[in-house]
Amino acid sequence: MITRLLLVGTLVATFASCNPITLTFSGTGLTGTLAANTFTDAPFTFVFTSDTTLLVHPSNFLVDLSTPSGTPGTFNINNGQFTGTFMDDQAVFTHPASEDDIGIWHYNCCDWLTKGDAAFASFDLASNVSVSTGINSAIISSFFTTSGGALGFTSVNVGSMTFTETVGASAVPEPSTLVLLSLGVAGLLIGRARRNHRGDCRIESRS
Repeated sequence: MITRLLLVGTLVATFASCNPITLTFSGTGLTGTLAANTFTDAPFTFVFTSDTTLLVHPSNFLVDLSTPSGTPGTFNINNGQFTGTFMDDQAVFTHPASEDDIGIWHYNCCDWLTKGDAAFASFDLASNVSVSTGINSAIISSFFTTSGGALGFTSVNVGSMTFTETVGASAVPEPSTLVLLSLGVAGLLIGRARRNHRGDCRIESRS
């Protein structure tokens, strides 16, 4: 009984300690390519999901904060004409003063899409924020592998872009967490079934 209670307590603590974050870059005026397809001055949305417990200081940029390599992300370009998922080392970073910027990058390496604004001077990637002002830049020498092919830009210009972070939004548990939870629930059910079975046997023996 104590072991089962400890297991349930551990699972509850695991979910309680998680603080999921959703990071969204959306705007207009993006020009680039997806595989053999081109888009010009297109509206776009890039959405990434992570957790505050996963934020790290990359070894090559210790002043930065970043989500981990391979942060789950999706894209929607030109109002649904091009959609898919990132399948590379993509991550979201923030670099404090004096650069004051945030963006999507190849983890611990190269920037891909950035927004510079004083709002990011001490931003911790763990707070609710929405910033539409500042300087936006697309890096034309960088591509990401995606479910739709290589995604990159052919112009550094970005018409407009808003970065929004939402903290505490619901998130789907990792597969390993779901397995652990399933095992815990199964253990509790089996234990209860065994107790009921022993009770039935005792009643039958007394009769």
